[in-house]
Amino acid sequence: MTLSRQLKWTALSRTGFRFLFSYFLLFILSNQSGISNLLRGLWDPLILAFAKALFGAEISTEVLHTGSGDGLYNYASVVFLLSLSLLSTLIWTTLDKRQAYDWLLQVLIVLVRYYLVVQMALYGMAKVLHAQFPEPAFHRLLQPFGESSPMGLLWTFMGYSYGYNLFTGIGELMGAALLLFRPTTTLGALVTLGVMANVMVLNFCYDVPVKLLSTHLVLFCLFLLALDGPRLARLFVLNQPTAPAHAPELFSGARYRNIKNILKRLAIIGGLALAAIVTTQFSNQPKPPMYGLYKVDTMVRNQDTLPPLITDGRRWQHIAIEFPGRAVIQTMPGHLRWFDLEVDTSAQRAVFSQGRFSDTLYYDRTGAVTWLFRGIVRGDTVSVQATRWDKEQFLLMGRGFNWVNESPFNR
Repeated sequence: MTLSRQLKWTALSRTGFRFLFSYFLLFILSNQSGISNLLRGLWDPLILAFAKALFGAEISTEVLHTGSGDGLYNYASVVFLLSLSLLSTLIWTTLDKRQAYDWLLQVLIVLVRYYLVVQMALYGMAKVLHAQFPEPAFHRLLQPFGESSPMGLLWTFMGYSYGYNLFTGIGELMGAALLLFRPTTTLGALVTLGVMANVMVLNFCYDVPVKLLSTHLVLFCLFLLALDGPRLARLFVLNQPTAPAHAPELFSGARYRNIKNILKRLAIIGGLALAAIVTTQFSNQPKPPMYGLYKVDTMVRNQDTLPPLITDGRRWQHIAIEFPGRAVIQTMPGHLRWFDLEVDTSAQRAVFSQGRFSDTLYYDRTGAVTWLFRGIVRGDTVSVQATRWDKEQFLLMGRGFNWVNESPFNR
């Protein structure tokens, strides 16, 4: 990390550093890092007990790791880490023997840098691979616009454009690459701050449960930039030349530098190899049998043809098959019902399962895009004639990019 100058440690700055060092270290060890997964068996019981003592709340272990980073467990974790950091600061201050704070500061900088590198690389690759925000699925395209959750709206907005995914992903990867090296750390922190400030605001404004993590990543960037504050102020505010930065290493000696360079190169090569493997696997994922959206034209149930009334929940509107082992049936009122799906292509048989119910339909292609489904559903004989749709038949997916627009196409 580049520093504007050698820091002059006062009693106040030492106390503040002890708290930041303790909290940043504890947060990194407990949140989305390789070590945090190893320590989960230790953290979870402590935080659950702390939440019960502090809030009087029992947190179900079933919701600990659902993908949400803003659960009661996560807020209790932050309060727990803050409390532990205050205790650590108190003990450290009592036992302080004027340790080498310059060296400890470099340790903290390295930890923060590489934590940001890992987070930016993971999220950046997820966007480049179109994995974090995939193309809108059939069930999203069928869902009424007003029935979308704020998070669902954001995921659809982001997933629609691979170009925008690529742009934001490259920004995150660029920040990660710059943060890997001490001379470019300040530039990397500036790039990452710009990217993560936008992500943080999106998380807050669209109710995405990653608010705590994104806020901490922004704070980490601000921490790195604050250390170089005077030089940045001279350059951007005062429009004046600035002196070269002081950039000490953790350890001195040629052996250390050689080992560090070897490990860094291995990490970069390993990351690129892993990205190539994941890219290959992701791009070669086969579509499930019967992939497509089937618009129900006619439906006969127990020899009665059901008219397409929007109030009739018995009558199907669409059948969507997009994910392996899963299917969605949309009824006329617009409700989406998820099923487990098993397809036997040789017997042309599809088994839709939901809880203790299991219904079998036999399918046959009767035309270029028309299909016929017959079988037993909840004890009733059912015959369904449907037309297969592609995603491009939806306006959102078929409109595409246009250089020339004689008038705004805003629908």
